[in-house]
Amino acid sequence: MTFQETAKIMAVFRAAYSRYYANIDVEEARRVTTLWASMLADYSYETVSNAAKALIVSSKFPPTIAEVIEKIQLLTKEPELTEGEAWSMVRKAIRNGIYGYKEEYRKLPDKVKTAIGNPLMIHEWAKVSADELDTVVASNFMRNFRSQTKSKQEYESLPQSVKKFVEEISAKMPKLEEVNERNK
Repeated sequence: MTFQETAKIMAVFRAAYSRYYANIDVEEARRVTTLWASMLADYSYETVSNAAKALIVSSKFPPTIAEVIEKIQLLTKEPELTEGEAWSMVRKAIRNGIYGYKEEYRKLPDKVKTAIGNPLMIHEWAKVSADELDTVVASNFMRNFRSQTKSKQEYESLPQSVKKFVEEISAKMPKLEEVNERNK
């Protein structure tokens, strides 16, 4: 989105929340618009405009950049798998977890696999009592899944320039295998 398009969005916010923007001078409006333009540069005008409209009808206060990006993600991303749905998939995989744990693990979505860790966890969980499985194991899995989902959403909301910076820094860091090898 360009500076001019961002200015249009800010004008809509100014009209919708006139009391909030009443005492902002031209220079301050320019600084705010510049910041918003840089933070929303990865999105199209149409996408931001629709998110802004959705926020205006649901919020009594002017939205923050974070709220706009959150709304954009809500409007443009496929619905996320809930932790309950993910646990249900894992619970089903555990039924065949003694002998077929590798195949069951392979069938799961990547996001669920990441929350599990590795195929052996399904095998181990298949040996646990149903009571412990539905309380302790379920709770730990769902907490891990929820944390992973939140981290992914936070990363996806970062501007492309910040993602690039993170990737560059990560590429320079030694891999876990390299650290382990050095420590031997």
